[in-house]
Amino acid sequence: MSIEPSGMAGDQSAMRAGALKPDDLADILAAVLRAAGCAVDIAGEVAAALVDADLSGHGTHGSRQIDFYVERLKRGEVDGHARPTIASDTGSLIRIAGNRAFGQIAGAFAAHLGAERARRDGLCLICLAGSGHLGRNGRWAEIAAAENVGSLHFGQGIAQSGPVAPHGGREGRLNTNPIALGLPGTTPRTPIVLDCATSAVSGSTIKQAHDRGGLLDAPCLVRTDGTVTADPAAFMSGDAAVMTFGGFKGFGLSVFSEILSTIVATSGDAQPATNSLFSVYFSVETLMDMGDYGDRLAAYRERVTNCPPVPGGDAVMLPGDRSRKARHQAMEAGFTLSADSAQHVRRAAERVGIWEDLADHYPQLRYWRQDPDAGGGDGSTG
Repeated sequence: MSIEPSGMAGDQSAMRAGALKPDDLADILAAVLRAAGCAVDIAGEVAAALVDADLSGHGTHGSRQIDFYVERLKRGEVDGHARPTIASDTGSLIRIAGNRAFGQIAGAFAAHLGAERARRDGLCLICLAGSGHLGRNGRWAEIAAAENVGSLHFGQGIAQSGPVAPHGGREGRLNTNPIALGLPGTTPRTPIVLDCATSAVSGSTIKQAHDRGGLLDAPCLVRTDGTVTADPAAFMSGDAAVMTFGGFKGFGLSVFSEILSTIVATSGDAQPATNSLFSVYFSVETLMDMGDYGDRLAAYRERVTNCPPVPGGDAVMLPGDRSRKARHQAMEAGFTLSADSAQHVRRAAERVGIWEDLADHYPQLRYWRQDPDAGGGDGSTG
């Protein structure tokens, strides 16, 4: 892993001097969380999940979230020692109380339990309420797929009106309401996973573009006057809302995701500043022979991915392939932690009073120059 130092993106010697291994970054993030009041094991698991998001190409849910997490710990919105508990259990339907535990902890607890119960009974529905920011939701689908369990996840609405405009509207009414769908692959390491927000872009993506001083890839923000823009500053100033992807179709999925996660998963008692998740787990090996499944899936993959790409385009991939490829390339050749993400990490370390100690232990961190104009914690649910 290398760091793109602020103001020195083209300086290759600085880039080499700023090199960090993924395990080192995870240790740094864990140290920040421990200093902010997290239990040792919780800090380690959350840090590992953030780095995994970076490695998977989901940087919006990676290391840059760390100062937001520190803010939430300081405000008491998340408890660094809390763990989820089972609130009710009928066998095939389980309610989990998040207890304001970190979402990475609560989500993994729910996913492992859902996969275990689906393997036993064939099917399990889990409602998780009251957790911290869940982060990369594709992780739950990956956990289940490794156990030959398919899964569908709808989340993570919060109680108040959100930043996403309903189709045809020009003010925020919905949350980003991401969905994740997963199926076992031909091997445990090749699951098929779709992980996306029902908004055209996530709130974290907008904040990341704003931090970098650039525009979004496409005009997907609607101003209060009804005009459309790609300028993230309009969103950050409160003058624009995010549009849903795919017009009315994305809006429809967002409605279902928000009702299921905000109302059904929480029994109608969604708490502000918490995330919730409505998940269905089903055992593929209960439905069919896994050997036959693997053969048919391999033939399906071949039929789809051998489609000739458009001129100048990348090879056709199934959902989940890009994240897996990014993770493989990052582990083999390293990846670049962006300057704005580095600033989020530095700001969090300074806030908990360990920046100088970290920089003494990892001298390359001295290349993370402070940028007073970098954005604050994301605070995004999507």
